[in-house]
Amino acid sequence: QIREMAGFPEVFINIAPIVVLFLAWLVVIVSFFVLAVQLFVTLIEFKLTTLAGFVLVPFALWNKTAFLVEKVLGNVVSSGIKVLVLAVIVGIGSGLFAEFQVQPAEPSIDHSVVVMLASLTLLALGIFGPGIATGLVSGGPQLGAGAMAGAALGAA
Repeated sequence: QIREMAGFPEVFINIAPIVVLFLAWLVVIVSFFVLAVQLFVTLIEFKLTTLAGFVLVPFALWNKTAFLVEKVLGNVVSSGIKVLVLAVIVGIGSGLFAEFQVQPAEPSIDHSVVVMLASLTLLALGIFGPGIATGLVSGGPQLGAGAMAGAALGAA
């Protein structure tokens, strides 16, 4: 397929498929980069709060300083749930993208657009992952159609 689109006159004739394939490639790369950064920052936050909070655990022995430990343990639990939610999102994405394996032939425009939309869905879930974790801690739903529409507008 690339050989058919290459060359001087063919590039201008096939500009639409070339642009669509390039856009799909770019969106997939950016989506997974943002998801990786989100996961990296969440893991660093979890490790920092756990290690820094470990110093405050002895304050739980005295009633007047027990409030320090309560906040730290709540933060550790919240960060742990955030890591759990992002791990579930990455697990869903791994399973989903295992289904989209490229056949021996080169990918078509339809296939690349499907992969692009799937990566945008994972990007939206990765962005709203901390909100989902907050909803798990507080006990309320945090993800709806309005949030997904906001993510779609933000991606556009």
